[in-house]
Amino acid sequence: MKITVLSHNLSSNASMRAHRLALAARAFAEVHVAGPVEKGGLWPALPEESWIRTVPEGRFPRFYRSFLELVQLCQGSDVLIAVKPQLASYGAALVASEKLDIPVILDVDDLDTGFAPRAEWAAKPSMADLSRPGSAVFVSLLSRAGGAASAVTSASRSLQKRFGGTLIPHGSDTERFNPQMIDRSSVRREFGFSGPTVLFAGTPRWHKGLKPLAKAVGSVAGATLAVLCRPADLAEKSWSKYPIQRLSPIPYHDLPRLWQRLIS
Repeated sequence: MKITVLSHNLSSNASMRAHRLALAARAFAEVHVAGPVEKGGLWPALPEESWIRTVPEGRFPRFYRSFLELVQLCQGSDVLIAVKPQLASYGAALVASEKLDIPVILDVDDLDTGFAPRAEWAAKPSMADLSRPGSAVFVSLLSRAGGAASAVTSASRSLQKRFGGTLIPHGSDTERFNPQMIDRSSVRREFGFSGPTVLFAGTPRWHKGLKPLAKAVGSVAGATLAVLCRPADLAEKSWSKYPIQRLSPIPYHDLPRLWQRLIS
């Protein structure tokens, strides 16, 4: 069996969900991941697997060619898994499914329509800009088209309640993250941690409560908040008053060492 997992953007943290699903499916099938990639390259934490295939990310009309390439990459597949109701993932999968007569599984790992509410489109026209493959218009339409998929999987019970389907939690490789495999003392020295440290290992975004967390950590004497972030993240002057240790994004295979060094 051959499975193609489609991600709408392999340069974003959303690519990690596609990678996790692909790893699970590789236990019983030949699997490839396909999706657009920005000029800056793959998401830093995404492992450079030989079975990841990319097309150029961009806007319409240039993206038209990339869209066709994504459909072409689905050739020979027995099943398609589209992560998120996005044009470059679910949209391309539906076109390929119709052309190749193969089933599509829609994987819902977030409430994507919540990031660009319809009520804000008029005030922020860029949200609904149809030249963007990630336009809120496409996301809204494809979120309502779950019935076109042969099956739906959801990353949480709340999403399962809303979209239906089978629950597949966004879990981790328990063997890779086994704390018994890590020398905590040497790893803490390597990363330069000392004293009480709180780690925020996700992608820093305004809606994730990072500022309240920074305020809480700042109220504890000697405590530090370690954040994995890119140069442009948390760059505003207002962040300078918080005890933040900035860490560059690291590959997925290094995350177990990063987390284990914080465990006392």
